[in-house]
Amino acid sequence: MTAGENNLKWWVLLTVIIGTFLGRLDQTIVNLALPKIIDDFSITVTSAGWIATAYILANAIFVPVWGKLGDTVGRKKVYILGFSIFILGSALAGFAWNLSSMIFFRVIQAIAGSADYPTAMAIIAVTFKSGKDRTQALGIWSASFAAASVFGPLIGGPLIDNFGWRSVFLINIPIGIIGLLMALAFIE
Repeated sequence: MTAGENNLKWWVLLTVIIGTFLGRLDQTIVNLALPKIIDDFSITVTSAGWIATAYILANAIFVPVWGKLGDTVGRKKVYILGFSIFILGSALAGFAWNLSSMIFFRVIQAIAGSADYPTAMAIIAVTFKSGKDRTQALGIWSASFAAASVFGPLIGGPLIDNFGWRSVFLINIPIGIIGLLMALAFIE
């Protein structure tokens, strides 16, 4: 393996880490925004629970669908499609006007975000051919789940305090675009 190929595989890993981190960050950061969303939409806490529940349900249902599509039409296409739709869903959620629109846009985000699990893992498995490198890469990638859980409250609090609850969705757009451009450049 040449030095360029060796460097490329780590760029691929960084790319899928950004996607995974963003998707998991979204789950933790939105929970912080719920009190403000409840006030803004004049809804009950019980009703607001559907913002998270709809996301979790749609995410769980579509993971195997995206996995099969990745096997059928290609990992890169599915990864980029999921990432693109996630960015769109984030923008829409950032402009939601009531509970129904928020739930609908969160479902779009969740369906798109669920493409990350199976395709990112498959991309890593194909990119890192040796068992040792693959194990290391999957371990580093898995750490992004934990990191997102920690950084969600750290990032979300200041965002909400300074820019309002909509910012927790809109922040996904610039980060998502960077991740999308990296996916286009580095993933094969």
